[in-house]
Amino acid sequence: MALVQTMISNIQRLHAQRAPASDAELQHAVTQGSWSALPGALRQLLKLSNGFLTPGGVHLYGTGDLAERNQTFEISEYSQGYLLIGDDSGGKGYLMRLGDEDSAIFSSGLGDLDVAGFRQEAATLQEWIDALN
Repeated sequence: MALVQTMISNIQRLHAQRAPASDAELQHAVTQGSWSALPGALRQLLKLSNGFLTPGGVHLYGTGDLAERNQTFEISEYSQGYLLIGDDSGGKGYLMRLGDEDSAIFSSGLGDLDVAGFRQEAATLQEWIDALN
């Protein structure tokens, strides 16, 4: 419960909180994306705020955008085993590993999504959110 409170406090601090995703919206995103499941930490965050856009331009995709963004950038082909969860509004994407409940957050230029070039931004989703401004 402390993790949930910390995560939501940091989103509120950014003045970026949106309405929570419903279970139906989460399931629809999984079905549309053809994933077996979303990483647990991301699922938990989306149940608190269905995506967000910070004043600094960082966009965490909501359930309505996840499948479309991953299909547009062909993540399953170029970054197999990863999920594009957001971007910086300037050409850099943020990704998590699929099948990893609390994956590290990685970044990559959206024009070159080779996993070998990924840079780790944070060890966990919570750590990444804590560093946003």
